[in-house]
Amino acid sequence: MSLPRFKVCVLGEAAVGKSTLVSTFVQREFDTERRVRSGAQVEVGTADSPLGMCELVVWDVLCADGGFALETSYLTGVAGAVIVCDRTRRPTVTAAKAMIDRLRDTFGPVPVALAINKSDLAGSAEVSEDEIETLRQKNPGVFSVSATSGEQVNAVFSYLAARLNRDG
Repeated sequence: MSLPRFKVCVLGEAAVGKSTLVSTFVQREFDTERRVRSGAQVEVGTADSPLGMCELVVWDVLCADGGFALETSYLTGVAGAVIVCDRTRRPTVTAAKAMIDRLRDTFGPVPVALAINKSDLAGSAEVSEDEIETLRQKNPGVFSVSATSGEQVNAVFSYLAARLNRDG
């Protein structure tokens, strides 16, 4: 029996760790060979949900000019999204919140997880754990992650899987 399959887009500003996050999720380890690329890269990973495993077809979308074009064909058929920002650069967090609003305005109530990356760099953080906790109280889909160490990466995708895989 095949697993349920869902398209998930990973979006965020440049250099926030989108590709590293995807690689860590799919390969279950940090990939030191990641390269800057153009367009979108598609990888498939599995995530657990309360109703069982599912496949997530993860579209790692390169965002140009500090944002993303909602009319891009890369987002066609999106079932859920991970918006990634960098806790060492506060403007990326502000931009991520705006991306969530734009995504939902365009595609409706798609499940979204906000991955605040680089928790391993807390010493140079511009966004505190208290601020992240305040965001989390408003939306349980907020995660403080480290794409390099793997901290909370699977939790992000399991959160989405639980929202997408509702029919078992």
